[in-house]
Amino acid sequence: MIFLYPSTETKFASNGLGALDHDISDVEIAEEINGKYQLSFKYPLFGPHGQDIKPQMIVTAEDPQGNLQWFRIWQFSKSNGVITVTALHGTFDLNSNWIDDTNIVQKNGHDAMKQIQSMTLNPHPFVLDSDIQTVANARVVSMSPTQAIIDSSKGNTFISRWHGEIYRNWNSITMLARRGTDSGITLRYKKDILGYSADFDYTTIATVIKPMGANGFELPEKYVKSPNVAAYGEIVKEITYSDIKVRDPDSKTTDDSAVDEATASQMLRDKAQEEFDNGLDKPSSNFKVDLIALQNTKEYQDFPNLQIMKPWDTVHVDYEADGIDFSARMISYKWVPPIGDHKGYYSQIEIGNYIPKYTDVTTEQVNKVEDQVKETNDNLDQTNENLGQETEDRKTADTDADEKIKETNQKLQSQAEQAAEYNRRLSQQIQDARQAIYDVVNKNSNGPITLYGMDGQPLSGVGQISSIRWSQGTINSSGFYWGNNLVGDMYGNFYATNIVGNSIKGLEIIGGSISGGTISGNVTINTQGGRYNVVLSGSEGVSVTMGGGSTAIVAGRIVLNSGQLYEQDGNLYWGGTKLN
Repeated sequence: MIFLYPSTETKFASNGLGALDHDISDVEIAEEINGKYQLSFKYPLFGPHGQDIKPQMIVTAEDPQGNLQWFRIWQFSKSNGVITVTALHGTFDLNSNWIDDTNIVQKNGHDAMKQIQSMTLNPHPFVLDSDIQTVANARVVSMSPTQAIIDSSKGNTFISRWHGEIYRNWNSITMLARRGTDSGITLRYKKDILGYSADFDYTTIATVIKPMGANGFELPEKYVKSPNVAAYGEIVKEITYSDIKVRDPDSKTTDDSAVDEATASQMLRDKAQEEFDNGLDKPSSNFKVDLIALQNTKEYQDFPNLQIMKPWDTVHVDYEADGIDFSARMISYKWVPPIGDHKGYYSQIEIGNYIPKYTDVTTEQVNKVEDQVKETNDNLDQTNENLGQETEDRKTADTDADEKIKETNQKLQSQAEQAAEYNRRLSQQIQDARQAIYDVVNKNSNGPITLYGMDGQPLSGVGQISSIRWSQGTINSSGFYWGNNLVGDMYGNFYATNIVGNSIKGLEIIGGSISGGTISGNVTINTQGGRYNVVLSGSEGVSVTMGGGSTAIVAGRIVLNSGQLYEQDGNLYWGGTKLN
């Protein structure tokens, strides 16, 4: 379930201001590896908690691993009676804190995170930790704790010196050496996958690395080559590892981190190989896979552990229709958290670090493409032959007709744009009117309410009340509202999403459209001096009957009592007789 809490909530011992499940829509949690982690949703402004939702308030929801997380509302907008919310994970509150200056010297990941945790300007509830054993240095100056941990654009941050992958869970931030495992899960076409999009970037490949240490130290053999040289050719990249230092026997100073030349050379080789192991010698790629929410289908209700994926797991994708078969790590996801009786599910995952298992295009696919090209060329040859047999009259365009068609199309386009603009303004006026009615009711400025019994006398012992409220609405002396669909005030103004009845009587109906039924009697349609303001349309055509005669427009033909007027192949016909 998804609950709303005040901005100052810290204990979360109750359900806060209440559950949002019943009326919430478009809700999803989105996370990127070492990046954003947010919750977004929409909620009706006049829903039970529509007036409660404000910036800085807290919303809780369950993540893909079944853990409850809290999110603070940072972005908030209202439009046409709907609230749109973006809330960042609670640990993002650290971004509002500050570190003035702290020097982390020769510490592993755990100790470095603890130093960042303790050196903030203001106290906070967050616990920082890491399982990374690498020992490194970093001087953190004038940045938020969030920047100090995951801002890869700066050289003196945790992510730049110790590396790792962030795991945010409630009030804890842990930098892990690696998140996720290869769980062996395979997503298959038609079973799990609705569709996908794939982007490949070959500009990032390096199959030959020239690793450099501090002070220009390099390998005796200079280069380290990847086995993928055969696949992509020799693409050279120089990478400097400034933390690999060679001991100078003539130096008067001692650097404990410096090593002898043989050790430094092997460290450079290992670093280069690590780059290849991380995919530098392969195309960078991103696959976005839209998933089927099988968890909430009746057929799979007895399989609670269906395709359980955790963030940053390695996922296997088999999309037989396009010959796609690959394995890669999840690098971002969109998750619909559990709401009511519905289980949570991934709506989309993005995976990267492409690991090819077969050639990108199989021989079978090449043959299929070649057959399709040949078939297309044969069709084009036949089409050209047919075109060559056309008469010169069919090759020459009728300029006057084209101009008339163009002019008519422009008029129709203009009419459509005018109609769309009118509908937009009318919709806005309706929303404004509904809001104005609601404001009158919400102010409740017409005095208290006295409750009377069946005898016409005030109920004894009750006294006067301000309003009657329930989960969906309110009644007071200024009016009433029921959710987002029914609002009325003391001035006689009334809004309802749908009005159904046998008869509606009044002096004037102002609106965008009238559909269904019959308009009878002496009817006047006044366009108020405008042009093209009356549009008659129907899926089967339009018929107008006057004084015993009738005119209909059906499938592009004007049908009169005495015959039909229509166009065919650029010619005008009357009752089957060509007129031009």
